[in-house]
Amino acid sequence: MKILEKLRHPHHLRQQLGGMFFLCLIVFSRRGASAAEMLWTFSPGAALYALGLAGRVWSSGFLVKNDALTTTGPYGYVRNPIYVSNLLLGASLILMSGLYWTALLLVLLYAACYVPGMRVEEENLRRRFGDAFDRYARSVPLIAPRARSGAGYGGGRWAAAAYRENREVWVTAGLLIGMAVVIWRRLGAAV
Repeated sequence: MKILEKLRHPHHLRQQLGGMFFLCLIVFSRRGASAAEMLWTFSPGAALYALGLAGRVWSSGFLVKNDALTTTGPYGYVRNPIYVSNLLLGASLILMSGLYWTALLLVLLYAACYVPGMRVEEENLRRRFGDAFDRYARSVPLIAPRARSGAGYGGGRWAAAAYRENREVWVTAGLLIGMAVVIWRRLGAAV
């Protein structure tokens, strides 16, 4: 029953489908990279990957799920900084892996899973936090970060406890291992 419910509402599958997408990019990344690819796609991809990973770590250290409306740190710039970070990670893996055609799959994944997921999460936050959430939503953009923190939002402190409670340690480890595998496949000896 739980599986059928998830299939009817694909936003419930965003973690599983996103994970499978990342794993496929890592496992099927092309072997070897030309000098042109290194300059124009791999290197910018690696920089975006580092930015996306840092964004996830930064965001998860501020996120207090279910107990409080998180508006500090990156949540003062954008309401969904982890989703922004995931998008950067996905785009960067596409550039690094050499599987450029999969950009369409990333767009479809976001359209089918992440966009509906944001709507559901916002409805839950609105029910839970009411006017406080509405004020926050009016001040801070949904997915396109602004250059300055929203009025009255931002600041706060990153907390290692929040980072651990959000199980981000394992995500970070997996992302680092995945990047190492892509680097090995693209830059290492063709085996």
